[in-house]
This record gives sequence, structure tokens and C-alpha cells, in this order.
Amino acid sequence: MNLLLSLITLVTLLCLLTCTTSQPPTPSVPPTSQEQEEAGNQEESTPTSDLHLAGAAYSLAGDHKAAVAAFTENVLTTTLSKGADHPETHVAVSNLGLAHDLAGEPEKALPLYKQALEAQTNLLGSTHPDTIATLNNLALLLFSTGEPQAAIELYEDSLEAQKPEHEGLPPTEMALETACNLAALHYSNGDAAAALPLLLAAVEGKDATIGATHPSTVQTVLAAAAAAAAVENYGGALDLYERAWEVQKEMLGEGSGEARETGEAVEELKKRV
Repeated sequence: MNLLLSLITLVTLLCLLTCTTSQPPTPSVPPTSQEQEEAGNQEESTPTSDLHLAGAAYSLAGDHKAAVAAFTENVLTTTLSKGADHPETHVAVSNLGLAHDLAGEPEKALPLYKQALEAQTNLLGSTHPDTIATLNNLALLLFSTGEPQAAIELYEDSLEAQKPEHEGLPPTEMALETACNLAALHYSNGDAAAALPLLLAAVEGKDATIGATHPSTVQTVLAAAAAAAAVENYGGALDLYERAWEVQKEMLGEGSGEARETGEAVEELKKRV
């Protein structure tokens, strides 16, 4: 795995989908070899270096200055050992961009993302996991710096590139993440109608891949419920909230904060149906 899977949990961004849950966009990472095999995708992401692992560890510890230093050194050593136009070098550049991004330095991250994306597209193609991960992270950066329409267009390109080659193959984790992030951007841009079908498709995909009771699936169900309510599809919203509520009561307990909030949403929607 070559981008920072574990760092997804570190990024705190504007929570876009409101009501009982929020689902902010998250950085993208290429799938593992096992995930690729299960999805029937033979393209492999590039190896992970010791310096990459060190940078990831620093980032997890909140030491972004040390993380940037480690990823900077990783770019230099990979360039010297592999060459400037090697896939590992472009991944290292993209990782450095992500490190700057997480450190709150978008002006330094942007040119690195663009450099890596151009090189990866030319060398690996637009459908390669490394290319898609960089594309998604660039889209997220553009959104966070006040360019929502440009971010939406990039996410749409990314989602198109991730369509399964063969009918019947399940969506990849990254494709589901991309759909949720694109929905979140549409929602934040005032277009809940565009967000809803993306979220419903993501729910279906997560049901098939990680299961209906997985916390990520439940969060997406709640996001879809919020979008349905926003377009005044109160019946559909109620069904989704009730589905999520049942899972929360079973998995977390009826007295949990999450279950209580969802239950309140259910009761409120019953008054509108």
C-alpha cells in the first residue's frame, strides 16, 4: 500500500453531511493486493518504503514537521535509487503532497499532487490505483481551498475511471469512498438531489462488500437519509433512518448516543410522512 491508509482517521475536515451524522470527504489510498485480487483488478500499487512507514508513523503521532521531513527524504532517496520517472518516485511525490496537506500547507501540497498526477497518468494510465488516489486527494485539496466545482469535476472523472471492467464485479473500497466524497461535495454545494443517488449506490455497494452492519455502511445510510430528507423525500428518509436505527440499537445499545439521535430523527420524520 503506498498512500496513507491509516491517516484517513487523522484528517479533520468540514463535516458536510448533517442531521444525525456527518460524512466528510477523506483522503484516498490505493487498494491492497488482496483487495485488488478480490475485485478482479490485476493492477498493483507500488511498494512501501521504510521512510514512508516512518513518515506515516510521525503523522499518526501528530508530528507533521517530522512527517514532512521523512517524506521529503523518501522522495530524494527514491529518485536516486529508482529514477525520476519510476512509479515509486511518483508515489513518493504524491505522499509528500499528502503530508503537506495534512500539515495544513495546501500551497505546498498542490504542486506536488499535480506533478504526481500528470506523471502517473502518463506512465500508469488514468485507471491505475495510484493515479486515482492522487486524483482524489487533489480534488479534496481543491475543495478545502475554495474550489468546489473543480473538486466535483475531478471526483466525477475519478468515479468514471473506477467503473468495473466486467459487469457483476463488486465496487472497490476506493470507488465507494469516491462516491461518498462526491456526494458530500454535491451536498455541501447545495445539491442534495445529486448527492442522493450516489449515496444510495454506495449503500448498495457497501452492503455487498462489507455488510449492512458495518459502521461505515451505517454512516452512509444515515448520510443518504439526510440527503433524502433534504429533497423532501420523507418516506425514503424514514426508511433509511429506521434501518440505521435498528443496526445501532443491536450493535451499540438502545441507550447509546448514536441510537438516541437516530431515534429522534425517526420520530421527527414520522410527523412528516
